[in-house]
Amino acid sequence: MRSATRLIILFLLITAGNNWFLQAQAQEVRADLIWETPRVFQTPESVLYDAGYDVMYVSNINGDPAARDGNGFISRLSVHGDVEVLKWIRGLNAPKGMGKIGDVLYVSDIDVLVEIDIPSQKILNRHAADDAVFLNDITTDRNGNVYISDSQSNKIYRFDGMNMELYFDDPVLDHPNGLFCRDDLLYVGCKDKILKINLIDRGYKEVMHGLGTIDGLNVDGTGNFIVSDWRGKVQYVVPPDTRILLFDTSAESIRAADIWFETALQMLYVPTFSDGRVMAYKISRD
Repeated sequence: MRSATRLIILFLLITAGNNWFLQAQAQEVRADLIWETPRVFQTPESVLYDAGYDVMYVSNINGDPAARDGNGFISRLSVHGDVEVLKWIRGLNAPKGMGKIGDVLYVSDIDVLVEIDIPSQKILNRHAADDAVFLNDITTDRNGNVYISDSQSNKIYRFDGMNMELYFDDPVLDHPNGLFCRDDLLYVGCKDKILKINLIDRGYKEVMHGLGTIDGLNVDGTGNFIVSDWRGKVQYVVPPDTRILLFDTSAESIRAADIWFETALQMLYVPTFSDGRVMAYKISRD
């Protein structure tokens, strides 16, 4: 019994030490503003860094987020914040999330997935998602699949390069938005929680709750999360319960929509929605 008691005490001490280390590690994370663009974008919702071309793409809703008005467009932005082409791709309605496979850029647009050839700067196809209402964020896996959240109908769709299918439809989804694939896991930012879905058997588990309504969701190089809510709050999250506020611009009505964190550069890019800018922050760990 004494040996068992010692082992239990040792386990509790190690667990407490690990929790303290995680919290201390998270407390040393900070975000420093490096640059910000002029207010030239029209309702910028999402930003994506393209390492192959060393540029960024910005989706501009430019109107009602649910209107089929043809006003939406994609901008091309340098990594230093220079607007290279404001209306690089035109002819969209209300573009939101973006993902990239090879030389193809995928964009969610209300109820279709738009396929864009980057070298030719042309729209190749539009793939309809049956019964979709409000397609939002996009992520891709290592097998070339594209996942798209539908925040209004509480579903996740998957496009395999040829066919669109309803991939995940379960009451556990509550306004799913931010998506991120890592290995065989799909992380989903919902209202007040992060879920992880096993891509092989579609089993799911809650990772953390109490985070507000998540818009953007990224996994950093250490396995922790950076999440944004649309109001303007961006947090660094260490499961199971550590939250560190990186910044909160909600008081200035500067939103934080679908963020992008580039691990290689340790840079966080934030589209500010109605504020019309993209802001870049260096993430540092002292």
